[in-house]
Amino acid sequence: MKKIKNVFWSVLIYTLFLVSISLVMAVVILNIGAEVFNNIEYQGIVRKLTSNIIYKWNLAFKYNLSLNENGSGEIDDISCPTSISMSGATSSGIISSSLRYGGWTSYCSGTYNTDDVLIYFNEDFTWFTWAIYLWERVSLIAGVGQTNFSDTDNTFISFTPTWLWGIDSIDDNFNNDDYKVTWGSWVYYPDNYEDDDVLARKMIYSYISPWIWYTNIFWNNKKMMNIIQNNSHNNDNLNMKIWEVGTGVLYLDINSPFSIRVVRFDRDSFEDFWELSSVQMIQELDQTARIGYIQNDGSVSTGWIIQTGNEYIFDFTNNDYAVFLSNSSTWTLFFTLKWYTDNGTGVYINPIDDSDSQLIRYFWWDILIDSEKRYLYKQFETISAK
Repeated sequence: MKKIKNVFWSVLIYTLFLVSISLVMAVVILNIGAEVFNNIEYQGIVRKLTSNIIYKWNLAFKYNLSLNENGSGEIDDISCPTSISMSGATSSGIISSSLRYGGWTSYCSGTYNTDDVLIYFNEDFTWFTWAIYLWERVSLIAGVGQTNFSDTDNTFISFTPTWLWGIDSIDDNFNNDDYKVTWGSWVYYPDNYEDDDVLARKMIYSYISPWIWYTNIFWNNKKMMNIIQNNSHNNDNLNMKIWEVGTGVLYLDINSPFSIRVVRFDRDSFEDFWELSSVQMIQELDQTARIGYIQNDGSVSTGWIIQTGNEYIFDFTNNDYAVFLSNSSTWTLFFTLKWYTDNGTGVYINPIDDSDSQLIRYFWWDILIDSEKRYLYKQFETISAK
């Protein structure tokens, strides 16, 4: 009996040992499984973030390049006439004109008897085609006046071709494709006109597929601000750089039903520990397509360019923000995003450096919100040839 008892205890101890080994192995297998799962999940997140960044970069690059290829280069072949004869039955005089911009076009403007005289170029900016005086439009003969208005004085306008070929140091069609708002060596156009060469740096646009949950469409941080700072083409006096703006308003143009979320992050937490920590969040669900400014409650106004006075104010000087959009429709959503100061000044918001003669640098980003409401991000720089 004693021997059998000893055998029993030996078997029991050995069995318990095997069970213990099995439990340890199970824990090891579970840990390995969790590690593999997390690694696969992590790789999927990285791939998605990278893919989103490349997609955004491709849109911005093509748009920036197209805006700087849609003009005719630096052309200064024609100037406004500076000796225009205005003669009528009872009065006459010689007036001068200067280049102006308004009504989506450039033109020459002078004053005769306290009334405006406007002279317009042809499409190629090589000649003049018509003039306006006392609200009457007349065609110009051979592009140099020599025609009458039907006012009570039957005023005759005339100027000679000598004035057409003067050089005024301004690009004739206001579109010289040099990546700046100005022409040549920082020569500004009349009436604060901005060459469209800079629009890609002041606007973000993209598409969001149907029923896609919050997609990151904007994020300001120290690295993206450095790219904007390094671009010497941003050093004009018509626009501001984003970190200079303490009272900004967000302007959106969205063509489909949507929801929006704006998050203010702890700037120190990101710069010190690379962590996105939310300190404030506003959102508004299920809004219809609209054009306007984001309000304090997260809604987007419907007044187009008219501010309501209840806009959410962004302090980019001291804070980092991210904006997310959801597409609530069965159609692909298209949006454009711009920031202005509260008094309407444009803002450089895109981290694009196109100041090099051969290359364009981009610093792009993306943020995903996971199931645990954490903000996961990736950002990197790309370089493209002009």
